[in-house]
Amino acid sequence: MATRDAKIAAVCGRRRERYPTSSIYNEMCDIEWNTPVGEAAACGGDALYRVEVFQLVGGFDDSFIAGEEPELCFRIREKGYSIRRIDAEMTLHDAAMTRAGQWWKRNERSGHAFLLNYLKHGHKNVERFQYQQIRSILIWAGIYAALFTATLLMRSLLPLFLLALLVASQAAKMTLALPRIKAQYGKAATFRYSVFVMLGKIPQALGIFRAYRTAKSGREHRLVEYK
Repeated sequence: MATRDAKIAAVCGRRRERYPTSSIYNEMCDIEWNTPVGEAAACGGDALYRVEVFQLVGGFDDSFIAGEEPELCFRIREKGYSIRRIDAEMTLHDAAMTRAGQWWKRNERSGHAFLLNYLKHGHKNVERFQYQQIRSILIWAGIYAALFTATLLMRSLLPLFLLALLVASQAAKMTLALPRIKAQYGKAATFRYSVFVMLGKIPQALGIFRAYRTAKSGREHRLVEYK
């Protein structure tokens, strides 16, 4: 048992939103924090790390404006250690999101973080860190752009109807794939969350493009604040 525990380098518990019912955006954050218990690829900012492992990998990369926790956890896992989410209350978080613009900026920041992680570690091993997330975001953003363009060119609402149908069908599929979330929050909240996950790929794609442009120019990445 001692040998097994020695391989665990970081542990996190359940993060909860302080006011999950104050807005649909806070509710989505509370659902997002509700990750499965057990071995995980990464943890958030509220975690306990083994000091010797934290020092071994060099701590956080301070060039990251977001996504620094998954990046640190990737390096920890590269060294053969594991990350664990335990079934215990840990922290209260207040997203304080009440406007769509805040939700947009938060997703833009997520896209920025995905690209920073991919540029640093995406070429390594079979995991291709964050590649799948970026690929999904860009594919869906391309589909959205194509249907919006078709709407303008055709001067018809049919492409927008197809877009709404596509988003709804994907959200329904996602809802079915989240039985644990559905059991805790209900079908309507899970479906609503899934719809926003799909729509969030638009600002995430914008974040990816902006981060790529900044990286190519050699300029310093700036914070993307949503509050």
